[in-house]
Amino acid sequence: MNHYSQGGNNSPKWYAIYTRSRHEFKINHKLTDKQLETFLPVVKSLRRWKDRKKYIERPLFSGYLFLHCQMDDYKYLEILKTNGVVRVLGTNRRELSPIPDEEIESVRILTENNPFINYHPYVKEGEKVEIVNGPLTGAQGILARRELYKSTVVVSVHLLGRSISVEVDSCDIEAC
Repeated sequence: MNHYSQGGNNSPKWYAIYTRSRHEFKINHKLTDKQLETFLPVVKSLRRWKDRKKYIERPLFSGYLFLHCQMDDYKYLEILKTNGVVRVLGTNRRELSPIPDEEIESVRILTENNPFINYHPYVKEGEKVEIVNGPLTGAQGILARRELYKSTVVVSVHLLGRSISVEVDSCDIEAC
């Protein structure tokens, strides 16, 4: 009995695979070796060292890749036995969460036609953030305003009742 199909439709569906940190490329290769259809969206990003800058390819969604298949018990176990796979996303192993084809296709179109996509961490105004790049690395504050390329981060000293703000590149902040 197939517990994985949704609504009686046995067509292949897209699933998100959660991976160990920095194992996306290895797992993608291992799953394709098992004759499974995968999609690992990558983007080029500028990596800075003290002495140089270089564009590198990195996964668009760190820690995730996508798998397209008709899920059954055998495939589910084959996926989980792949070294580096943590889990297939869903509420539990019998109720996996397929991703709509349109969402995968939109990501595919964007990544194939624009390798320099601007990465936007998923944070909202009012959330605590940390600056993760540049001379302000390590500073923490509250995201006051977010625009396409610039964000305003507010750092407060509550005891003094004072705050300061700074504008940083939106891609240089992450949620705490």
